[in-house]
Amino acid sequence: MHLRPYRLTRPGVLLAVLGIVGLGVGRPAPAQDFQPGCTLPFDSIKLAHPIDHVCPQARGNVPDPPVGANDAAHALQNETKNNFCATGGPALVTFFSFKKLQQKLDQKTPDAKHWTRTNLPADRSVLRDVYTTTEGDKIGEGSVVRFAAWVMMLRGNSVESCNCETSGKNEDTDIHVVLISSSDRENTAECSSVTAELSPHLRPETWDAHHLLLANAHPLRFTGQLFYDAAHRPCSGNPPAAASQTPARVSSWEVHPVYAIDVCKKKSLQNCRANDESAWTSLSQWQPSE
Repeated sequence: MHLRPYRLTRPGVLLAVLGIVGLGVGRPAPAQDFQPGCTLPFDSIKLAHPIDHVCPQARGNVPDPPVGANDAAHALQNETKNNFCATGGPALVTFFSFKKLQQKLDQKTPDAKHWTRTNLPADRSVLRDVYTTTEGDKIGEGSVVRFAAWVMMLRGNSVESCNCETSGKNEDTDIHVVLISSSDRENTAECSSVTAELSPHLRPETWDAHHLLLANAHPLRFTGQLFYDAAHRPCSGNPPAAASQTPARVSSWEVHPVYAIDVCKKKSLQNCRANDESAWTSLSQWQPSE
């Protein structure tokens, strides 16, 4: 995954540079061929996009049957990225949870430190049940989690094999959401962030930069599958820094794909407990006046 660079907006304003006007509103595809294999968590607001027709396989464009030595593992990771059918939970997670997930995985599976895009794990079962939260939930890849945070910025990804490398258009790529624990975006290091990814497949009209930007004065809540990005390592060093062509973040664990997005009615993360349903409104129903 390569992240395109972005320009900085005026101080204090969300760094969202995906082309705000009209962004993310998909054109109905000629045929909705992508089949998630279950009723989508956001089925009532799904929207077909061209990519659902031209890239219908969850494995993306990895050869089937596999050709290269890494192809089977690559297909498995792509299928996990496109998994909309995880069940259970949702388990509540925090920034501490993501740090511990990384730490526990590195202890449990030392080979994880050597995984790259060309050397992905062939057996992803090692990524399950990695860490037990303070709430008593055992979580790992495939767990449904719920996470409240501030959106620091949005990044549009370049072409990826999970989306068939069809184009660099926003409607054909994931939206990489950079999440932080403070509303002070200007003075928060991106290496302290956590990632949520919005898949282009059947992405709702309101799950775009325009609507996320309108809500940037409020914390947001993301519900989705916990996924481990084995192609990249998190920030390291003192001070922490990201390697070249690598996302800057505290952990390679992500909420990916996102199943639901909610906006807090209040403007303090302390007053926006992730398990307090009365504090949240679905992004698809939220009005900026709120």
